[in-house]
Amino acid sequence: MLAVYIRLSKEDDSSNSINNQLREAKEYIETNLIKKYKIYNEGEGFSGTLRVKERPQLSKLMKDIDSGVVTSVWMRKQDRLARLGMTVLQFADSIVKNDVNLYFGDKGEVDLTDPIQMFHITVMAGVDALKPAQQSKATRKAIKDNFAEGLSHGKSTYGFTKDVNRKIIKDDEESKIIELIYSLSLEGNGTQKIANILNEKGIKTQYAKIAERFEKENIPLELSSIKPTYKVINKYTGKHTELNKANSKWKAGTIYSILVNKQYMGVRTRKEKKKNEMVFIEYKNIPVIIQPHIWEKVQVNLKKNRSKSGKKETYNYLLKGLIICGRCGRNYYGRHRPPKQGQAYSKDNYYMCSSKRNKETNCGNRSIDITFIQDFIWLRFFRYKELNELINKHFQETDTKDVLSGLEQRLKKLNNKLSKYDRERQNTIKLNAKEWITIEQAELDLKRVNKEENQTKSEIRNVKEQIANYGNSIRLKEQQNELNNIQDKISFLDKKELVNKYIKEIVINHIDDKKYYEIVIKFNIDIVSEKYIVTTFKKEVFRVVDGFGIFTHKMDLETLEGRHFTNLEKTTVPKLNKLISNNKA
Repeated sequence: MLAVYIRLSKEDDSSNSINNQLREAKEYIETNLIKKYKIYNEGEGFSGTLRVKERPQLSKLMKDIDSGVVTSVWMRKQDRLARLGMTVLQFADSIVKNDVNLYFGDKGEVDLTDPIQMFHITVMAGVDALKPAQQSKATRKAIKDNFAEGLSHGKSTYGFTKDVNRKIIKDDEESKIIELIYSLSLEGNGTQKIANILNEKGIKTQYAKIAERFEKENIPLELSSIKPTYKVINKYTGKHTELNKANSKWKAGTIYSILVNKQYMGVRTRKEKKKNEMVFIEYKNIPVIIQPHIWEKVQVNLKKNRSKSGKKETYNYLLKGLIICGRCGRNYYGRHRPPKQGQAYSKDNYYMCSSKRNKETNCGNRSIDITFIQDFIWLRFFRYKELNELINKHFQETDTKDVLSGLEQRLKKLNNKLSKYDRERQNTIKLNAKEWITIEQAELDLKRVNKEENQTKSEIRNVKEQIANYGNSIRLKEQQNELNNIQDKISFLDKKELVNKYIKEIVINHIDDKKYYEIVIKFNIDIVSEKYIVTTFKKEVFRVVDGFGIFTHKMDLETLEGRHFTNLEKTTVPKLNKLISNNKA
């Protein structure tokens, strides 16, 4: 079979377009009357400097060569293969070892068993690698020179702008906001209070100003890092939420990063490698917005505020990172304070939606009692073996072939998703080089990409484990034994490990004014989600199946011990079903 390999990087000109490569490949196939062929289309944005493992289609092609599926390879030019000597040599070795014919559109057949042709392709790989290497070195030098000369490299940090010669200067409007932030901090205001003050005054964030500018100038949306939206990632679940830049508000974290940024006292810091060690170089050649003695005073105050708060009591949040708001999609976080002297219990003992941190974004979903929800999840699914029963029932009722097919499709999508992250990194670097975004924004974007990549890798591992479970009855028995052998006394860390292993997320939505909640539990293993209506004031839980409540129990440990749900009383059923119907509406 003939393999046609196609790739387009961002640096390529229009003559190298995917369509042009496909057209030339089709001409070759038709001219040579080839009937059996396969196109390995890497798509756009994959640099020739990437290694084999970072290019999904090239990796697949080389596996097919090694397995004997592919007997000949065609590509438009050698530079479609790689601009990295190591990749070219790895590919050439695979071609020679498996006796595969290689054709380039501009050269015809290339015989790599011929030492002269092998030498030529190796030299050309070095030539192809030279340009990107030179560009990379030139970019690093330009950044270093810009720092040394006080010139802007990328979009300016909030509070600064640049003149016609790219010299960094104060932004008259934004520098006053910076002065206000430092002044408010010295008055004793915390970072969240300062953020609230700025939001109340209607002062726009940098994101909001960028969105406004793009709208006015009609900047094309295909520039990925400057879309009108930005992503927020739940650091525990990896769930992405897209927010509109135009609606972005000041937050405590943004205020803190401004208060500790040395640029505002005229100092820029750059990392530089010297003698195999990374060192920080300071450049004092940009305008001063905050006088150094005021900047230092703010740092002292920040440290004092931290020390005054004392050592916080450590509280173990069993469901940290798992609870999701059913209204706005944000995560719930735990808030617990020990009871004050003379009080029997603490008023602060709940998981709450993170949208409540800022009154501008508060979605209105209610908090839920920590003890109630943690006891429910642990007792219902782990201590009394309900999860084990769900797993058994699922495997008895499921067509394994269908499930495996679905999991394999999901794995394919995740692998495709994984292949895009390097493109995003390169896009970010280019946008910074073109001064569309600041170095700080670029660093944040790169951190985001790395986080997403790690989360995707974690999802891939989970799916692979599920595929192995369906094909391996021994692994299923191990899971069942693990759940069956949960003891009465178990450490918090062991509890948390089990909960995170089996539960993917818990979606909570308050549904009336008497502390009724809808709770949906989704699992990491491939079983159907469970839905419940709970009442924290009576500590009751109603399971919902096909739109009807069928079971209940009290969340009192004495009545729950040793038994499952009891049947609902007839008087409770209509009320429960009314709640379910209202929530559907």
